[in-house]
Amino acid sequence: MKKIFLLFLFLTLTLVITGCDREVRDVITEVEVTVQHKYADLAIPPDFEPIKGLKIKESNSQEWIVIPGISGFDYVENFEYRLKLEKTKLADPQMDLPSDTTYKLLEILSKEPK
Repeated sequence: MKKIFLLFLFLTLTLVITGCDREVRDVITEVEVTVQHKYADLAIPPDFEPIKGLKIKESNSQEWIVIPGISGFDYVENFEYRLKLEKTKLADPQMDLPSDTTYKLLEILSKEPK
Protein backbone atom coordinates (compact mmCIF):
# COMPACT_ATOMS: atom_id res chain seq x y z
CA MET A 1 0.00 0.00 0.00
CA LYS A 2 2.87 2.33 0.86
CA LYS A 3 4.50 1.67 -2.55
CA ILE A 4 1.25 2.55 -4.37
CA PHE A 5 0.96 5.78 -2.39
CA LEU A 6 4.58 6.75 -3.15
CA LEU A 7 4.09 5.93 -6.85
CA PHE A 8 0.92 8.04 -6.92
CA LEU A 9 2.71 10.91 -5.16
CA PHE A 10 5.64 10.71 -7.60
CA LEU A 11 3.36 10.74 -10.65
CA THR A 12 1.36 13.67 -9.28
CA LEU A 13 4.48 15.73 -8.62
CA THR A 14 5.87 14.90 -12.06
CA LEU A 15 2.67 16.08 -13.76
CA VAL A 16 2.55 19.28 -11.71
CA ILE A 17 6.19 20.15 -12.44
CA THR A 18 6.01 19.44 -16.19
CA GLY A 19 2.64 21.16 -16.51
CA CYS A 20 3.95 24.39 -14.97
CA ASP A 21 7.02 24.42 -17.20
CA ARG A 22 5.06 25.12 -20.40
CA GLU A 23 5.47 28.87 -20.76
CA VAL A 24 3.94 30.33 -23.89
CA ARG A 25 6.53 32.38 -25.80
CA ASP A 26 6.60 34.73 -28.75
CA VAL A 27 7.79 33.28 -32.06
CA ILE A 28 10.39 35.50 -33.74
CA THR A 29 11.52 35.01 -37.35
CA GLU A 30 13.35 37.04 -40.00
CA VAL A 31 11.42 37.67 -43.22
CA GLU A 32 11.98 39.57 -46.46
CA VAL A 33 8.97 41.56 -47.66
CA THR A 34 7.88 43.85 -50.46
CA VAL A 35 6.04 47.00 -49.36
CA GLN A 36 3.58 48.32 -51.92
CA HIS A 37 3.99 51.93 -53.14
CA LYS A 38 0.58 53.16 -51.91
CA TYR A 39 -1.08 53.19 -48.50
CA ALA A 40 -3.94 50.74 -48.00
CA ASP A 41 -6.97 50.99 -45.72
CA LEU A 42 -6.68 48.85 -42.64
CA ALA A 43 -9.83 46.85 -41.83
CA ILE A 44 -11.57 48.67 -38.99
CA PRO A 45 -15.03 48.72 -37.35
CA PRO A 46 -17.61 50.81 -39.27
CA ASP A 47 -17.86 53.64 -36.70
CA PHE A 48 -14.14 54.49 -36.71
CA GLU A 49 -12.12 56.82 -38.92
CA PRO A 50 -10.18 55.03 -41.66
CA ILE A 51 -6.62 54.02 -40.73
CA LYS A 52 -3.85 53.94 -43.31
CA GLY A 53 -1.79 50.77 -43.29
CA LEU A 54 1.07 49.28 -45.25
CA LYS A 55 0.41 46.54 -47.77
CA ILE A 56 3.16 43.91 -47.60
CA LYS A 57 3.91 40.55 -49.19
CA GLU A 58 6.43 38.11 -47.75
CA SER A 59 8.94 36.69 -50.24
CA ASN A 60 7.62 33.15 -49.78
CA SER A 61 3.96 34.14 -50.25
CA GLN A 62 1.65 35.36 -53.01
CA GLU A 63 -0.77 36.98 -50.54
CA TRP A 64 -0.72 40.71 -49.75
CA ILE A 65 -1.66 41.68 -46.19
CA VAL A 66 -2.28 45.08 -44.63
CA ILE A 67 -0.44 45.91 -41.39
CA PRO A 68 -0.59 49.04 -39.21
CA GLY A 69 3.14 49.76 -39.52
CA ILE A 70 6.73 48.64 -39.12
CA SER A 71 8.74 49.68 -36.08
CA GLY A 72 11.76 51.80 -37.05
CA PHE A 73 10.62 52.30 -40.65
CA ASP A 74 9.70 55.69 -42.17
CA TYR A 75 7.47 54.90 -45.14
CA VAL A 76 7.38 57.29 -48.10
CA GLU A 77 4.45 56.83 -50.47
CA ASN A 78 5.16 56.27 -54.20
CA PHE A 79 8.19 54.09 -53.45
CA GLU A 80 8.21 50.30 -53.44
CA TYR A 81 10.49 48.80 -50.81
CA ARG A 82 12.20 45.46 -50.23
CA LEU A 83 12.86 45.06 -46.52
CA LYS A 84 14.35 42.56 -44.12
CA LEU A 85 12.17 42.48 -41.01
CA GLU A 86 11.94 40.80 -37.64
CA LYS A 87 8.47 39.28 -37.46
CA THR A 88 7.15 38.54 -33.97
CA LYS A 89 4.07 36.38 -33.52
CA LEU A 90 2.92 37.41 -30.03
CA ALA A 91 2.01 34.55 -27.73
CA ASP A 92 -0.21 36.75 -25.56
CA PRO A 93 -1.17 39.87 -27.56
CA GLN A 94 -2.89 42.83 -25.93
CA MET A 95 -6.56 43.12 -26.73
CA ASP A 96 -6.19 46.66 -28.13
CA LEU A 97 -3.63 45.65 -30.77
CA PRO A 98 -4.94 45.33 -34.33
CA SER A 99 -2.87 42.18 -34.90
CA ASP A 100 -1.08 39.41 -33.02
CA THR A 101 1.99 39.97 -35.23
CA THR A 102 4.46 42.87 -35.07
CA TYR A 103 7.22 43.87 -37.48
CA LYS A 104 10.56 45.60 -36.83
CA LEU A 105 12.91 46.94 -39.52
CA LEU A 106 16.28 45.21 -39.76
CA GLU A 107 17.46 46.45 -43.17
CA ILE A 108 16.23 48.31 -46.25
CA LEU A 109 17.21 46.11 -49.21
CA SER A 110 15.88 48.40 -51.95
CA LYS A 111 13.78 51.52 -52.54
CA GLU A 112 12.41 52.16 -56.03
CA PRO A 113 10.14 55.00 -57.24
CA LYS A 114 6.78 53.98 -58.72
